[in-house]
Amino acid sequence: MRRKSNVTGTRRAPQSMIQGKLDTLTQGISQQPPHLRLPGQGERQVNAYSSPVEGLTKRAPTNYAGRIFDTSFQDLYVEMMPVVGDENYNVTLTPVGSTTELRILLNGLTCKLDVHGTGMSVNTSPYERIIGDSTSYIYQLTELFKKFVLINNGPLGLLLNREKSTALSATTAPAAKTDALIFVQGVTYDVSYTVTLAGTALTPVTTPKVTDASNTISTATVASGLAAQINGVTGYTATANGAVVLVTKNDGGDFTLQLDDSRSNTLARVIRNTVSKFSDLPARASDGFIVKVDSEPANAQDDYWVKFFTNDGSTFGEGTWVETLKPGQQFKLDESTMPLVIYRAAPQVFFVGPADGATRSLTTGGVTYTYTFPTWGSRTAGDESTVPTPSFVGQIIKDHVLFRGRYAICAGETVVMSETDDIFNFFPDTSVAVLETDPIDLRATSETSTQLNWLLPVNESLLAFSGNSQFQIKPADVDVLTPRTATILRLSNILMNPDLRPKIAGPVVIFATNEFNYTNFREYQFIETISRRLGMNLGGSLNITSSLPKYIDGLATHWDVGETIDMAVCRTPNNKKKLYVYKYLWQSGTDSLAKSQASWSEWTFDGDIVWLKFIGNELWFLMAYPDGTYSCYMNSEELDQMSTPTIHMDRQLRYPECNSDSTTTNNITASYSATTNRTTFTLPYQMQGLTSIVTRPDNSGPKMYEIGSASSGTTITCDVPGDWSGSKLTIGRRYSMEYEFTQAFVPSRDQARQRVVGEQAGRLQVATWQINHFNTGFYDVVVKRNGRAIDSRYEYRSRKLNVLNNQLTTEASFVDTGTFRAPVYSKNTECRVIVESDSYLPVTITGAIWEGNYNDRSRSVG
Repeated sequence: MRRKSNVTGTRRAPQSMIQGKLDTLTQGISQQPPHLRLPGQGERQVNAYSSPVEGLTKRAPTNYAGRIFDTSFQDLYVEMMPVVGDENYNVTLTPVGSTTELRILLNGLTCKLDVHGTGMSVNTSPYERIIGDSTSYIYQLTELFKKFVLINNGPLGLLLNREKSTALSATTAPAAKTDALIFVQGVTYDVSYTVTLAGTALTPVTTPKVTDASNTISTATVASGLAAQINGVTGYTATANGAVVLVTKNDGGDFTLQLDDSRSNTLARVIRNTVSKFSDLPARASDGFIVKVDSEPANAQDDYWVKFFTNDGSTFGEGTWVETLKPGQQFKLDESTMPLVIYRAAPQVFFVGPADGATRSLTTGGVTYTYTFPTWGSRTAGDESTVPTPSFVGQIIKDHVLFRGRYAICAGETVVMSETDDIFNFFPDTSVAVLETDPIDLRATSETSTQLNWLLPVNESLLAFSGNSQFQIKPADVDVLTPRTATILRLSNILMNPDLRPKIAGPVVIFATNEFNYTNFREYQFIETISRRLGMNLGGSLNITSSLPKYIDGLATHWDVGETIDMAVCRTPNNKKKLYVYKYLWQSGTDSLAKSQASWSEWTFDGDIVWLKFIGNELWFLMAYPDGTYSCYMNSEELDQMSTPTIHMDRQLRYPECNSDSTTTNNITASYSATTNRTTFTLPYQMQGLTSIVTRPDNSGPKMYEIGSASSGTTITCDVPGDWSGSKLTIGRRYSMEYEFTQAFVPSRDQARQRVVGEQAGRLQVATWQINHFNTGFYDVVVKRNGRAIDSRYEYRSRKLNVLNNQLTTEASFVDTGTFRAPVYSKNTECRVIVESDSYLPVTITGAIWEGNYNDRSRSVG
């Protein structure tokens, strides 16, 4: 008989399993330790979209638009020029050899062009474009993506070269005439008027005494007498008109002229070069006579020049004095150094050239179009002191925008705005007064030298950004922006990426910063409340990449914000095939806004992204491949119809509809061979990976069924027999979605009792991981365990195999909603759970639940 043990103890009751719910997966990823991450954040998210409506979905596919260039361009500038409705033009600049080419396209179709200007010409072979040599305004050979800025208002566009120094034209105002005027203002008895001409005193003209028998006097009589005396001198001509005498040297040379009226010149004076008061000027003079009004010789700020214009256009007579330009003064901008005008005269008809007032004609399709270019405003009054040259002259213009009826530019440390409602004029109209409509010229001041790089209109103010400071231009204490009220305020000193334009994203402005060769983004908030306008959040910018500071590898060169779909994307040169995606969502409260979503993830493609831009609800790309540069676009995920499953393949073409539009570079050729009973499709591009042909849900035959595939070349021969040339098909490249869940932890409160963190004291053994899906066709759950070379893979497929009623010709259920459970059986910190899908079928993950056993050897007292 066995002896009993002396050891006694208590038996613990068996414990049930615990579970953790992941109700949302739409907060992107985080680089924080797993136990500190916020709900909804994961470890890795590739080609998945954080939809606040549906959940975590496979990103939308890219749709093939057409071939833009036969050459694979890695460096180019592209901008959209929306004119009216759907008439959106692509303006592209590309380096070709030692020249720069400018093309304008509409839906891939070349436009008719007329160009004038230094170093530019139109070349029509093999396609129509503008060629610019090294003397042209459009000339750049490297990093074109950051050296140009195109803006437009309707059909009128302005293209800025951010490397071109501005200058004044060498043209000067005509020199003043050497003529002189004698103005007899008054007359009295027994007064002698003596003219000294070229140093020689002439016979005086004396009025009669009051006692003389003939004692009629008048200013005109005196003027005529003075003219007669001067005409008696060889080489001079004098003409009297009323009380004014015009004196001219016949050879046009200079001469001296003085007058003494024996009354301290209170009755008559010589008018030449300068007068002290405007009231000293006569109502008669020679047409074009110019004189300076200088009331205080010691103060040049009150000087101005006036020019006489006769009423009837005669050479000498009655007329008006008008403020004018100082003779010999440089007065206009060099239009060859200023932004280039791009004008759309008719659909696919453009005039390109400097704003020099030239009139150009272009005939196409039997119709002649004519356009007169605008001209840059010039100095029409004063000199450099009283009507200063715009401060951008002699510097490089870095950015330009249209703002409150003005054309605003930044150059050096200054922001200059044009005259109101005249975007081509940067000179005041007068030197004697400051008008509300006059141009505005402001200098940004900071502790360090500040070269401004970008301008951004925000509400009723204008933001200016330099490499190390941020500024705001707005009216001081009033709503009207004028030269008297405009102020520029420094908001903060934050180092930022000078090559990326800041952009508006909902109620904030986002701009990029450089952090040890990683890109971070910060945001300023500007919101309006019911009772007040908060304005900019001075010094309180938020780093929206603080939870993943080393995620965006490299310094971003391309980015854009889609305000209508609340998303931003960027690309760095370290991986041109990858986009970093920021999905955000703001929700309004009673008196403030709160951000309910801030998701970062990445999307990958098979081509190099060389340009991107949001247009409405679509994200457009230019992608470079070995066989050319192509255009494609991506629709907003929220716009997809839930009743019709989306086919998830990139560079997607819908056959046969692609052969019916106006674009010819997206046509597909189909040929059926009765001998082999196979159909072959020829694509408009070279395949760069597994490319499949799938029947569409609206096809009359089999639906959502892959009938053929290939990985290279341009042709795909269907594996499934039959004539598919009349079917409705989708053709595109497969791409993979991947989402790695954050590690499972038992939730607990931190020591401050303010947030939920993962409990690390005990041991959590994860048993299973349940995936909740919605309208999903296919995915794999991959479980990676430490120390195991082979991963466990569990497949979910909505279309069940080996089911009798699953006929390819009749099956209509391609997606399903439900759950899928995968076994894990591993410690929480020693395993990774990943959802993958390379299928063309849709995937939407709405949440997950893990189950496991948790053992805690001790209880926390904190």
